[in-house]
Amino acid sequence: MLQFLRMPIALLSKPNKSLQAAGSICLAKVIQNASEELVGALLDELTDKICGIIRMSHFKSHSALLETLISLIFHVEQKIEPFSDKLLDIMLEQVKSDDSLTKKVSIDAIYALTAIIKEQIVPFRF
Repeated sequence: MLQFLRMPIALLSKPNKSLQAAGSICLAKVIQNASEELVGALLDELTDKICGIIRMSHFKSHSALLETLISLIFHVEQKIEPFSDKLLDIMLEQVKSDDSLTKKVSIDAIYALTAIIKEQIVPFRF
């Protein structure tokens, strides 16, 4: 599986928004088509990569990568719980974005996480 992740992750690191979006879509498809056990085994690595990439100063395709994160959450469901704090930090950062699409998709990502592990979100209620 690591071989299949190299190309999409390399595209995410490019300074081109279209390539970043393409990398996000490819990564989402790899996640969706891999077994839950395999993706679960790579969760630490995947969540670290996603969090690191989304925070890079030249990264512009936040909404596409958040969509990938939604795919990841729904694919592994309860296995995402140990990583929910760092993912929630990313989602809350992106809610503050000036881009309305990024804001919308980050709210969708929070909703996806809430659908799986409600307890982690309760302290953040307004």
